[in-house]
Amino acid sequence: MFIGLPWFDGKKYRAGEREAESDFVAAQKSLESAQTEALGMLRDQLQKIETMHHHIDLYAGQLLPTARQTVSSYQADYETNKAGLSQVLTAANNLRDLETMYNQNLTEYRVAIAELE
Repeated sequence: MFIGLPWFDGKKYRAGEREAESDFVAAQKSLESAQTEALGMLRDQLQKIETMHHHIDLYAGQLLPTARQTVSSYQADYETNKAGLSQVLTAANNLRDLETMYNQNLTEYRVAIAELE
């Protein structure tokens, strides 16, 4: 007949406790690492959104209206023979380039917001 009493197997139980404690500490460190990484990714995404929003405002508020006004001005000058066709076409081409960049920034902005969600 054999009766196993826990106080005689103290080393065995202490080793199990140390292993469980070590696993707990490792899990805590893993959680902290994951939280830090998630916060970093969130911060980066928010910075990207803020930058894209600034670019969109810049294009919509200043660059595109100025480019449209320049095209209109050159067209009016062309009609009165004060400007050449190449000036009108260059201004129109610049406007198209700005519109393309604006649309690319707008797309990137919307993608960044979708990625955040």
